[in-house]
Amino acid sequence: MNWRFLALAAALHPSFALGQDISPLQGDLSALCGAKAVVSGEGATRSAYVECRSRMQGVHVIGPGAEPVAVEATVDLRPKNTGDSHVFMVKVMRNLLDDKDWPEGQCFIESCLKKLYVPEAKERRFGAYSMRLERTSDVMMTMIIAKGAKAYHPALDPWK
Repeated sequence: MNWRFLALAAALHPSFALGQDISPLQGDLSALCGAKAVVSGEGATRSAYVECRSRMQGVHVIGPGAEPVAVEATVDLRPKNTGDSHVFMVKVMRNLLDDKDWPEGQCFIESCLKKLYVPEAKERRFGAYSMRLERTSDVMMTMIIAKGAKAYHPALDPWK
């Protein structure tokens, strides 16, 4: 379902908005791959996990729906899923980076998909955000995009 439709429906009928916290990213991923989300908290403490119906791609979103402070996307890189995973990562990236940073961000994703080996990682800064791509296994890759000089957020740290 399109997030713009949900926003319009909520504006026209406030009871529709109760319990709904649909971000533009969730709306885009829902349209792309039938993604379903589990949302907890509100505002700065908001956390959402969005998973595609195929379960080959998922993203953890930290912060307000309209302006996340960090995301961690995990994708499956088996040959049959590489194309879908590439599109998924670009869609996530485009929801965070400024328009002027999209081409460089997309080139960075494409070069990392071709050149990263286990357990390599590369990090790059794009305006207010930093992006880190890490090959976690032969078939999995993680992409973290966060505001600041490093692609890191305490809520994404499994050891905290």
